[in-house]
Amino acid sequence: MDSWEIRTLGAAEVLLDSQPVVWQTTKAKELFFYLLTHSAGRLKGEIIANLWEEEISPKTSTRLRVTAYRIRRALNHGQFLRRSGDLYRLHPELLELSDAQRFLRALAAARATPDQSMRLALYRQALGWYHGDYLAGFCPEWGLERQEQLKSAFSQGLTESAFLACTLRRCREASEWFQQVARADPYSEERVHRKVMCCLATLEGADTAISYYRKYRVFLRQELDDTPMPETVDLSQQIKERKSVCQGPVTHL
Repeated sequence: MDSWEIRTLGAAEVLLDSQPVVWQTTKAKELFFYLLTHSAGRLKGEIIANLWEEEISPKTSTRLRVTAYRIRRALNHGQFLRRSGDLYRLHPELLELSDAQRFLRALAAARATPDQSMRLALYRQALGWYHGDYLAGFCPEWGLERQEQLKSAFSQGLTESAFLACTLRRCREASEWFQQVARADPYSEERVHRKVMCCLATLEGADTAISYYRKYRVFLRQELDDTPMPETVDLSQQIKERKSVCQGPVTHL
């Protein structure tokens, strides 16, 4: 039985039995990932406008028909690309093989799990699917919205995981995740940066935490012409005074 993989997070490739599918043309590859991005399918006119930036004509219709044929040939499966009138779409089973869909399904499964320890384990699995930006190195303009949606989903999932790890006293893991959120989006909500400060103070010492706070303060001033929130300033003072800023027992897991 054929084994398919569709990699879109940090890549843009299709594998059949662990071997990359060879596209005859770049446009065939683009059409495949365009239809993968728009899972409900797209009409002929929309496809031609987005991929060729032209209107429907005998010439552009022929281009689309030939490109669709090249996809079927590359996949060696005529039913994977379907056409109903002017609507082109990929087979639903193929859509479900995308790592982006697996990532989103895994994230939803984690959120729906009531047991906190199991939920954290499922969050780890979900985040493991995300290897980078959607269609990295290939993403045309029509894929940018989807790219941002998935990046936002990853950032949100990472934030939720970090707070859950903190609740479960998985301090090292929480610290790594909070810092990853802050690095990926320095503009993230300030409570994330406070958590980074708490984790650093607890695991690495007050000096490291204060150094982070000072860098964050400079960032706010230079980028937003702003200052830290009063809660953040108060936290920095507590850390300077070597007060405990982490409630409950600390673990280094």
